[in-house]
Parts: sequence; structure tokens; C-alpha cells
Amino acid sequence: MGDACARSHAPAWECILKEEQNISPFPKGGLRGIILFYYKLSMRFIIIASAVVLIFPPKVILGFETGEAADQAVIDSLIRISINESIEHNYACAESAAEEMIKIAPKSPAGYFYRAGVVNSMMLDYEDNFREDDFYNYLDRTIELSEKMIRADADNPWGHFYLGGASGYLALHHTCNGRFFSALGHGLKAVKELDKTMQLDSTLYDAYLGIGNYKYWLSRRTEFLRWLPFIKDRREEGIKMIYTAMERGEFSRDTAASSLAWVLIDAGRYQHAYKTAEEALKRHPDSRFFLFASGRSLFELGRYEEAIVVYEKLLSSIRSLERNNHFNEISVLDKLAEAYYLKGNYQMCFEYAKAGLALPLDAEMRKTKAVPLKRMETLKAKSLDRLMLEQ
Repeated sequence: MGDACARSHAPAWECILKEEQNISPFPKGGLRGIILFYYKLSMRFIIIASAVVLIFPPKVILGFETGEAADQAVIDSLIRISINESIEHNYACAESAAEEMIKIAPKSPAGYFYRAGVVNSMMLDYEDNFREDDFYNYLDRTIELSEKMIRADADNPWGHFYLGGASGYLALHHTCNGRFFSALGHGLKAVKELDKTMQLDSTLYDAYLGIGNYKYWLSRRTEFLRWLPFIKDRREEGIKMIYTAMERGEFSRDTAASSLAWVLIDAGRYQHAYKTAEEALKRHPDSRFFLFASGRSLFELGRYEEAIVVYEKLLSSIRSLERNNHFNEISVLDKLAEAYYLKGNYQMCFEYAKAGLALPLDAEMRKTKAVPLKRMETLKAKSLDRLMLEQ
């Protein structure tokens, strides 16, 4: 699909529409101190969990207060193109589809929300905030139009969904960049709006994704406070909600699959996580989002040979990128070195650890990736000792 976009002079979205005329939809120090500590910790994870999965909303309601008669079939195709191309890292095509949505329905928050989603996926994929200004601009416009939608009809779930989604994006981005106080307000807003969406229409299964992640991660990070009467373990409930979003959501199948895979990895259910990632890889075989989940699951299962195949594919993909600040490259080289060491292939362990330690990193990146860098130093030394003993 991406190649076709590059070859054609037509807009990227139009090029893909022509290729996929028959595109089929995705399947539908005292108690006070303890409480204060719990509050601070839980708020941080409310922020993260409420933001992680708000990338792809349900079917768009277009033309509110506009009288527009947009072709919903075209809009649905554009939504799927934007999602699909983002997952497969064809960001120009994905963003072009979102831009076309804005042209069709400029007073709807949908196109701006999707465009912000594409930019967010790109920045996460590259671990680089190089388009932060665009990201904020698209979210500002999303919030403005969502609030207008709510003012026109407070019981319209879509306005609350988009407003919650935009707030979630801001919370996640601010959290990732250490701006926790500003992230707190956005995170609480996101949770509030998602709850409102579900109250208005419990069949909007895509909204289950955000709430499910919130329930799982909040319970997960506060489990040491489970003895308090108001702290409940809602991890299983969260997992079920994410699974429901994956199975029954309008457009969230792949987003939920990625989220579910990482939740299951955290829960130690590696076989199930691997199965979830592999099912998604059948649809998106080169997606780094799912390759990372697959590789990690295989590694934790002790299937090092298979994990190595996945991580080497990831390494090749990352090294081919025009933008590579080495963040993800370090992570992959670290896992490859460790997997080869555990397999007893000390030469390959040494080579990958050496490659990771030789990367041209600035001081900030060395600080950020201090743990895997230290591990590679240890693996390099241990593998060298083993090689010398074998001589």
C-alpha cells in the first residue's frame, strides 16, 4: 500500500481506496502518609491508563450542526486506512486519510483526532517528539469541536468520546515527558469523559478499551495497598473489558490487541500474550508494535531461538528508519545479547552487546537507557570470559 502511495500523484488516501475498493471492515509514616502515597501513585497510573488506548474511536457521526451529507462509506474506509497505515508505519498515507476526513467534515472532531493519533503513533514509534507542535494543534482543534458538539447535545456520546480521547493523549504525552502535574488534570478528564460515554451508550465497545486499561493498571500498581478496604483488585475485570473491545469494537481490534498483549505480558500470561500478538501479525506482519510484543513473549517463555528471529527482524526495521535516535535499537540489542547468552552462543552475545555499547549516544540517552546499557556491559564481559575459557 505504501509503495502505491509513493508512486501515484493522487492523494495517498485516494490511492489506497482505489487499491481496496472491496475493503472489508474489522470485526465488530501512618495511615495518612500511606493514603497520600496511594493517591499520588494511583493518579499517575490513572493518567497513563486513561491515555494509552484512545487512538482509534468508534464510527464517526459527521455533519452535526452543518447539514453536511458526507458519504459514510467513504468515511469508514478513510478511518480504516488511517488505522491500518499507522499500524504498518506508513504514516504519510495514514495522515493523508485523516486530512481528507477534515476536508469532508471540517466541523467534526474526527479528522483532527485521527491526525493527532497518527502523529502520536509516529512520535512513539521513533521515540522522538519532533512533531509535538502539530500534535498539540490537532488536539486543540479536537477539543474545541468536541466541546461544541457537547454544547449542542450533552447526551451525544461521541462528543464525550473525542473529548476524553484528546484529554487522554495530552495526559499520556505529558506523563512521558515528566510533566506530571499538568498530566493529572488531563488524565482525570479523560477518565470522566470515557465514563460518561459508556453511561450514554454501553454498546460503544471501543470505549471499553480505555476503561479496561485504567482498571487493570491502577489495580496492578496499587496491589501492595490491597489491605486497605477501598482498594479492590480489578485486573481481571480490566482484561475482560480490553478483550471485549478487541472482539466487539467498531475499529479498535488492533489497538486493543496491542494493549491486551502487553497487559498479558505484565500478568505473566506469556503464551496468551504471544498468541494475541501473532494473530495481529498475521494482519500486519511488519508492524513493530506487534513484533515487540511477540519478541518479548517468546523471550519470557524461554523460546530464545524464536525470540532472536523476531528481534533480528525488529533490528533490521529500526536500522532502516530515517529517524533513529537509538532508543529502540538499544532495547533490541540488549534482548538479542541476553537471548544469545542464555542459548550459550557467547560469540553472538558478545557481538550484539558490543554493538549496543558502541552506539553514538548523547548524555541524555545514556541516562535514559542506563539499565540496558549496564546489562550489556555485564553480558559483554561474561561472554568474553566464556569465550576465553573455550579456547
